[in-house]
Amino acid sequence: MAEPVSMYEKYFKDPKREPVLVDYVRTPMGKRRGTIVLHRGDDLVVHCYQAIINRNDFDLNIIGDSIVACNSQIGDCALDIGRTAALAAHLPVSVPGMSINRQCASGAQAVMSSWQAIASGIHDCVICGGVEVQNKYPIMSDTYIFDREQNKAVMIPPNKKIQSNPEVVQKAKEYKAQMADQITAAHYLGVVWMDKSGKTLEEFRNELDGLSLHSHKKACTTWNKRGKEIEPIWCPKIDENGNPTLNEKKEIAKDPSLSVLTEKD
Repeated sequence: MAEPVSMYEKYFKDPKREPVLVDYVRTPMGKRRGTIVLHRGDDLVVHCYQAIINRNDFDLNIIGDSIVACNSQIGDCALDIGRTAALAAHLPVSVPGMSINRQCASGAQAVMSSWQAIASGIHDCVICGGVEVQNKYPIMSDTYIFDREQNKAVMIPPNKKIQSNPEVVQKAKEYKAQMADQITAAHYLGVVWMDKSGKTLEEFRNELDGLSLHSHKKACTTWNKRGKEIEPIWCPKIDENGNPTLNEKKEIAKDPSLSVLTEKD
C-alpha cells in the first residue's frame, strides 16, 4: 500500500521554497515562585527576539511576520503579543504580528503556521515563538472578569452548550471525564503519597534523590550540545531585606550533588 501523499507534496512543493529553521533560542525555565516571573511576559519574547537578531546577520526588513503563541493572553501578554513583542524588540514597524492560542499545542502551532506561510510563498522569513507565565497568570486566568457589583473577580464558565454536544458527551463517557474531580483527587493522592514516602520510606526517598541526581548529571553532560539554545536572562531577586539584587538565572547546577539539588531557593 502506497504511503499517503499530502496536498503540499502533491501540488505545492517547490524545492526553492523548502522552509528552513535558521536558529532558535529560549530563556531558562522558571520555577514556581521563582525570579523570572518578575519580568513581563512580552519582555521574555523580546529577550529571545533580540538574541536571534544579534546572533544572525540579516536584513530585518525580510521578516514577513511575527507569530507568538500564548495561552493566557492577558496582562502584559495581551494586545496581540506577536505585534507588541516585535515592536518592543525594535523590529521594523512594517513587520506585522499575531498571537495564537491553541491551548497546549500553541507553541507548535506558531512554528507550523510560520512554516506554512513560507512554504506557500506568502513570506520569505518569519520569526516566531511562544510564552507562558503561569506564576503570574495560572491556567484559565483569561476566564476571569471583574464584577463591579460583587467588587471581585469572577470566572466566566465555558459555554454550557459544549456539554450538550453529542460527541463531547460520548467522549466524556469513554474517558470518565469528570476532569476537575480527577485532577483534584490525583493531586490529593500525590500529596499523601509524597508525605508518607518521605516520612516512612527513608531508603526509598534516597533512591528517588539518587535518580534525580543521575538525571541532572546527564543534563550536565549534554549542556555543551544544547546549552547554546538558552539565552541567559538577568532577573531581579529579592534578598532577605526585601531589596532587589541581580542574578543570572541558571537552569542546572554545574557540579551537581545531593546537597546542592536539595537546597531551597
